[in-house]
Amino acid sequence: MLIICLGREKSYGGGWPVRRGSFTISPSFTFFYANQSWDKDGKLTDYPTGSHFESKSIYLYGEYGLSRRVTLVGSLPYVFNTFVQPGVATATNGFTDAEIGARYYLTNINFRHYFAVQATGIIPMYANTAVRTVGFQSYGADVKLIASGSVKVFSMNSYFNIEAGVRQYVDATGPFQYKYAASYGLTLSKHHQISLAASGVKSSSLNKDFSRYLVANKNFEYIQASFNYVFIVTNKLAFSIGANRFLTGKNTGKGTSAFFSSVIRF
Repeated sequence: MLIICLGREKSYGGGWPVRRGSFTISPSFTFFYANQSWDKDGKLTDYPTGSHFESKSIYLYGEYGLSRRVTLVGSLPYVFNTFVQPGVATATNGFTDAEIGARYYLTNINFRHYFAVQATGIIPMYANTAVRTVGFQSYGADVKLIASGSVKVFSMNSYFNIEAGVRQYVDATGPFQYKYAASYGLTLSKHHQISLAASGVKSSSLNKDFSRYLVANKNFEYIQASFNYVFIVTNKLAFSIGANRFLTGKNTGKGTSAFFSSVIRF
């Protein structure tokens, strides 16, 4: 979800409250590419010559202000995954895991720093087959704590967002995941912002198999960093472009992604 802060009354995403009756949607597109992977001990190796994994995804996120403290949230991704090996390419596409839930605002400090808890249910929108794997094909739940705020740096506005939570898939092999993220953004002018972010996942499962077709892995961990530029058209419309890089991991691919997203408020 794109996070933008223009002051107390003009914020998108993160832990900031959503005005009652306000509806926000954020469509995005991401391209991911990996031709290296980390093994279970964190040792980095190249894919076999001529091999790589790539994923293109379209992601739709929405939130609706139900009351002063409660915001409904939901998301729906669609992916195009391709695993290329010498002489053959395995491609799958389809909807993955939809999420729907709510965010509850716990408290604030001087209406500049907000704290919230969010819970969502995970609903698989696909069925895996012997030749087609889109995700874990398991229902689940996600709970996280969120802290967001705005601060002054010299004469410029800046903002931060911190999240930490857990996710459990309802399956004999899980997985159970710890997730965390932090971002810091700086408002350069009325229409321009930049931000840096870092995030990570530690996923634990009894199924410790590793596949270079990365979406099939359940037991893995990684840390990634990203840079983001935001162009703010109005207080109801903004666009963002950025890139991120996997920095370290185990049982996962070392990849780079580029993304484009927008925020539209009604």
